This record gives sequence, structure tokens and C-alpha cells, in this order.
Amino acid sequence: MDVDELPLTGFTVAVAAAVPGLAEAGATVVPVEQLLAAQVDCVVFTSATAVTALLTAATEALLGALQSEVLVACTDPAAAALLERLGVPTVRPASPDALLAALVAELPDRRTRAVRAGPHQLRMRSQAVLVDGQPVPLTARQSGVLGALVAGQGRVLSRAELLRLAWRDEPADEHAVEMTVARLRTALGPAGKVVQTVIKRGYRLAAPTPPP
Repeated sequence: MDVDELPLTGFTVAVAAAVPGLAEAGATVVPVEQLLAAQVDCVVFTSATAVTALLTAATEALLGALQSEVLVACTDPAAAALLERLGVPTVRPASPDALLAALVAELPDRRTRAVRAGPHQLRMRSQAVLVDGQPVPLTARQSGVLGALVAGQGRVLSRAELLRLAWRDEPADEHAVEMTVARLRTALGPAGKVVQTVIKRGYRLAAPTPPP
């Protein structure tokens, strides 16, 4: 199977312990500690101890992401119970051996944002976007900007709004937004034209055009 056809290509999964088969399914696998600094699509907990260790250092923003944006899978019932008491929904595979199948079934459908912009279909993932089904790698900042535009559904977002959404509390200025948009367009290749500049206002995604 071509790497582009692997079911978890473009998804980033944070794990507290090794999960066999994740990388072979196309996922980028990172330690669970990177949840504090990186964009991820899914986190896998195998014990309540791992949950407790993470939550000790968790910010309000991270907890909010676990509650609404990040798919959380637990192979340990105690870990799932601890998270669900905090309002974090979890996927509980029937056994550790069923974990990979559960992620392949759940992650693409539940955690992929899709939108049509111009003549192209875009599907957001944490560190990539699928453009007409083909994965395009993005930096975390490029992904943040494009994700904000996708969520805006064609609304014009000012540079200040993009700073707030994609940089959050990190120091940056509007020039950083302009540079990131320019690099995002380059990364997207021919589809880069869907990121439109609205003079003196900001950026938006192009309106959808009917498929040929």
C-alpha cells in the first residue's frame, strides 16, 4: 500500500506507552509529554498513573482540547474513569489488541475537519492537510492558520485574530502571520490560491466552486 493510502497518514498520536502498529498505519507517534507543546489528533493512555502525571502539568487550554478536539483512547478503565470525571470523552477498546483497529475506525471520521475551498477539497489533520485526498505536510503554525481559516468557513479573519488563534499566548506580531500565510501558500502548491488576501482586512478561504 502506498504511504498516502495508509489510514492514519497525517495524524499525530501521543502515547504514554508503545502502541504496536501505529507508525505502520501511517501515524506520527510522539511521547504523551508533547501534548503540552504540540498539536496532536489523538492521545492514548494505558494507565491512570499516566493520566495523573499529565494532568499535574496540564493547562486549562490543554484540558479544553482533550474535552473537545483531541480523540482520547484508554486501554485502562481506571484511566478512562478519571478523564471522564473531568468531562473528557474517551474511546475504550475492548482490549489492548483492539486499540489500533479502534483508532483506525474512529480517528479519520471523528477528528478530521473538511471543507471545500475553490475547486479543492481540504481535510485538516494536526500536521498535514489532505488536498483532494493527497496529504500535504504543514508546520504547526501553518496548520494553525489554515485550521483557523477552515473553521471560519469563508469569514475574513484579521491578522490579529489569526495571531490569537494560531499563536495563542506565544509572542509574535502581524508580520509573522504574513510570513506564515506566504509559506502556507507555497506548501499547498496549486491549491495555495484558496487562501485569499482581503486588502486591509485579513485572509479568508476562497468560496467553493462546483466540482468539474
